[in-house]
Amino acid sequence: MALSKNVALVEQLEKHPSLLARVEQLLQIVDGDGNEEHDIKLADDAEDAVVDNLRKFGKELLTEWGQKQELKACQNSTKVNRMLKPHSKKNCTGIPHTEK
Repeated sequence: MALSKNVALVEQLEKHPSLLARVEQLLQIVDGDGNEEHDIKLADDAEDAVVDNLRKFGKELLTEWGQKQELKACQNSTKVNRMLKPHSKKNCTGIPHTEK
């Protein structure tokens, strides 16, 4: 990979710290963390660790994507219809009951 692509990838990952941490965890599985006690020795254990991390990675990716899409939709809707107001809780407790 070209140096400029590497720099761009690192910059993108730095904008998403949770994704950067997940990529680092996947790389530790592949490379080992340098600690003989924690190195994965069996293929089954490696598979379990990778699958678990990829599931979490996918969940984090989709969560961030969904949050970004929601923000875009809210911004677009307020541009289209200036009468829309952001969601907020009611301050009123309701209509008082009438006495019988």
